[in-house]
Amino acid sequence: MPTKEPLVLIINGSPKEDGRTDFLTDRAYEGVNRVTGVRCEVIFLRDEKLPPFNGELDIKPQDGCLRVVELIREADGVIFVSPTYWFTYSSLIKNLVEIITCLDEDNYAMAGKVAGVFACCDEDGASRACIDLIGTLVMMGFTIPGHAGFFYNKGSAPYSENNWQNKDHRMVGELVARFVLLCLKYLKSAP
Repeated sequence: MPTKEPLVLIINGSPKEDGRTDFLTDRAYEGVNRVTGVRCEVIFLRDEKLPPFNGELDIKPQDGCLRVVELIREADGVIFVSPTYWFTYSSLIKNLVEIITCLDEDNYAMAGKVAGVFACCDEDGASRACIDLIGTLVMMGFTIPGHAGFFYNKGSAPYSENNWQNKDHRMVGELVARFVLLCLKYLKSAP
């Protein structure tokens, strides 16, 4: 029986279509697909209509969330893409992070999964949103490779040194996918 290719899941946390968050989602998808041996799926949280987190810290996903929770459980890597509102990631991402606490309660099911983060903004706050989300994901057990946290600031992007904000976003998806393969190869060879 052939084994499935590792899965990198991209989660878009923007409530609106066709903005910078969708643009960054497309760049992450392109990056993942540059790596042979990895498959990629995209979830748009705006289409999932997840209920608000019910506050129950249980290993069973709450009603209405099973599909997304199970995709995250299956994934070897997850890339979170979010707009920035008031110096933090979107409420859709925040709600999802609270919902997937059930995976943390379920014998640390996210331990060892690879993650990347994109945050974008019009004026300021994306770097903080990125750092805040990375901190939470690390506490949940995710592994974040270097350069897999990226922020895009519409106001400063054209003036970024060597135009890095308009170039470097292309590497996050590829980095996460390559790190997934590296981690899986290591785990297979570990005693």
